[in-house]
Amino acid sequence: MSDHRVLDLLFDAANDGLWFWKPARDEIRWSAAWLRLTGLASGTGLKPGMDEWRTRLHPDERLTILQQFEQYLAGSADLFESEHRLRTETGEYRWVRLRARCERAADGKPTVMAGSFTDISEHKILDPYTRLPNRILFLDRLQRSLARLRHGESHAAGVLSIRIHLPASHADLLSHDEQAQLVRILGERISRELRPWDLVAQPDALEYAVLLEMVAAGRNISAITERLLLALRQPVQIGSHLLQVGAAIGSADTTRISGDEEHLLRAAESAARLAASDGEYRHLAYDPATPEILAQQLQIERETVAALIRQDFEPWFQPLVRLSDGAVTGFEVLARWPRQDQILEPRQFLPLMERNGLIKQLSWIMLQKGLTIHEQWIGAGLIPADSRLGINLPAEQLLDEPLAEQILALLDDTGIAAQRLRLEIRGKTVANQSALSREKLAHLRSCGIQIAIDDMGVDSISLQQLQRFPLDMFKIERGLVQELETSSAACGVTRAVIALAAAMDLDVVAQGVEAPGQLDFLREQGVRHAQGFLISAPLPASRMHEWLSHRTPNPA
Repeated sequence: MSDHRVLDLLFDAANDGLWFWKPARDEIRWSAAWLRLTGLASGTGLKPGMDEWRTRLHPDERLTILQQFEQYLAGSADLFESEHRLRTETGEYRWVRLRARCERAADGKPTVMAGSFTDISEHKILDPYTRLPNRILFLDRLQRSLARLRHGESHAAGVLSIRIHLPASHADLLSHDEQAQLVRILGERISRELRPWDLVAQPDALEYAVLLEMVAAGRNISAITERLLLALRQPVQIGSHLLQVGAAIGSADTTRISGDEEHLLRAAESAARLAASDGEYRHLAYDPATPEILAQQLQIERETVAALIRQDFEPWFQPLVRLSDGAVTGFEVLARWPRQDQILEPRQFLPLMERNGLIKQLSWIMLQKGLTIHEQWIGAGLIPADSRLGINLPAEQLLDEPLAEQILALLDDTGIAAQRLRLEIRGKTVANQSALSREKLAHLRSCGIQIAIDDMGVDSISLQQLQRFPLDMFKIERGLVQELETSSAACGVTRAVIALAAAMDLDVVAQGVEAPGQLDFLREQGVRHAQGFLISAPLPASRMHEWLSHRTPNPA
């Protein structure tokens, strides 16, 4: 068999796009795989010589690739290798790896050159775990969508950036494979809520981007984000773990943003970061003020770390009173941040602390400072010796192996009795805790520390979970209490919480009491303790000391 016939068979059978070029005459031969790669059904339509390749280069890369190619022809290296995009006959771009060598004459000029094009699009544009498009493919699709708009299409295009927040308490539970499974499941949930012609991509591990074509910016985008946030609120089962993730969505559309595909995606990502800074399950549309507000938020994040190191955060105190005689029976300690000339409340810094894994450091600062001040008030006779200080314990802290030992060591070092402390835990934390966490809390409870659910009546908790959890108290969620005068449903839920507490022999505290009518209802239902603005707003230590010094208990 002749060498020419062998070359024919090789060109027909190869999976890669092979080519054979004679530079002197610019004569080239392309394999069948090249025709398949570029979408040419037959050999017709091929441009002469290397123009067939040159004209298909992506505009953003053409100049650089051609310069490298000319340098190789001039003798810069033995092998020419490059990864770049090629336009197909349908107008889309495919990623290829080009490898080539040439023979040279005595003067160094190339006489013959041969090489291959390997389609690496799947490797380049799809995430290996979720098989979702990555940032490269997303921007390519968005670019084509914007090009159609510039050529007279009447619809708008929108971009969503979805940021997923996986609490450190959850992340520590998952193996690498389980985290990949979580990302895949969330991607599938997002895809199910989109229209058939929309595209979901995964620019990063816990970030998703959505291209919405043919949208009416206000109506369509809002409806879609509402569906997405509702779907992402649902817990995710990964093996034996039931996980609750947070989510924030930023949006940008061509009715508000002009520019290229990178500009539109970055606008949506900025809006998503700002939405995430305001808490979970929020959607924010980009507007011209977004960059400035986001810059301020980023500045606060940087300052937060320094403030934690300096322990600038201060405990503020809100008293709990016994309704029968108005006596103070304890306090809830709440964090405040004196920053420049203002006092920042938790909603202004807690979300970013939770996202950055800093919430545990804040808890320890509040615990140490709060207990010390509380003990001073007992020593001064301002409050009874059986008063307790309640502090919220974040879910991440419950996973700390030495949690019980650390709390007990702190009490021992300061000489403060365990009976002075109450740990308050959110309802969804109770629902998601492991047996090990329950054991830690049970040990602390056996030492005299009270355990309370901080927001009873909001999060769904099964009776089985409550029965297994070591508890002393329900704190009725303040939102329920504030609706007691206007909502029969709130009254019904409150009655149910009180009845459940009685059945489990637990104490009940009503939070957020702001009106005499609310207090009357709670007293009628047998609630014995309350806190809220009707009694006292949260106050810094100096003002609470003054409040205690001048207060006369009043059961009314």
